[in-house]
Amino acid sequence: MFNGAAALGFYLTLAIFPALVVTMTILPYLPIPRVDQAIKDLLKEARPNEASNLVSQVVHQVTSHHRGGLLSFSVAATLWAASTGMYAIMQQLNITDDVKEARSVVRARVTALVG
Repeated sequence: MFNGAAALGFYLTLAIFPALVVTMTILPYLPIPRVDQAIKDLLKEARPNEASNLVSQVVHQVTSHHRGGLLSFSVAATLWAASTGMYAIMQQLNITDDVKEARSVVRARVTALVG
């Protein structure tokens, strides 16, 4: 049970970082004025100076240009990480309920991606 919980926690935590990249990459496409400055100000309040300076440089680099390639890659990485987390949940529930998986690996992955 503890190994299953650790795997679920790992995969779901892993999905957070590509989702943040998607969020940051999509910001230049939105018609929100000075959204990068608002994010930088928010980060300055939440983090120490050294960390906020580093993160604000990254925010500026990502939000200053339209990056379609990074957006596509980060969406794919987010979908992969989230579906892997869902697949791990499906496997753990099968183990917990003592059920043998009746779906093929491909169908289970598609179910995890859609679900």
